[in-house]
Amino acid sequence: NIKHLADIDETDISSLLDHLKEEAITQHGKPLSPSSIADVFQYCAAVTSFLMDDDNEMPRGYPRPQYNYFGDIEFRNISKMEKRTVPIPDCVIDQIYLHLDELM
Repeated sequence: NIKHLADIDETDISSLLDHLKEEAITQHGKPLSPSSIADVFQYCAAVTSFLMDDDNEMPRGYPRPQYNYFGDIEFRNISKMEKRTVPIPDCVIDQIYLHLDELM
C-alpha cells in the first residue's frame, strides 16, 4: 500500500511500467507511446530527486524518499520507436504468398 513517495520500491516501479505499457491509454483510446511512458518516469524521477534533497523541507509526517527507483529505468532508442512503419499493402502480401515456394 503506497501512501507516500517514500513507500515506492522496485516492485511498484515494475508494476507501473507494465501498467503503462499494457493497460494505460490516451484520452483518444490509444496505447501510450514509448516516449510518453519515458516522460512519466522522467517526471517522477525529477519529483523524487527534489524530495530527496535535504535542502527541501518535507512537511511533518511525510517521510523523505531514500532512493529514486524511477531513475533506475532506462529507455533506449525512444526516438527510433516513434516513427510508425507503413503497412504492406494487401496486394503485395497476396503476391508474396503466391510465390512463397519460390522464395524458399
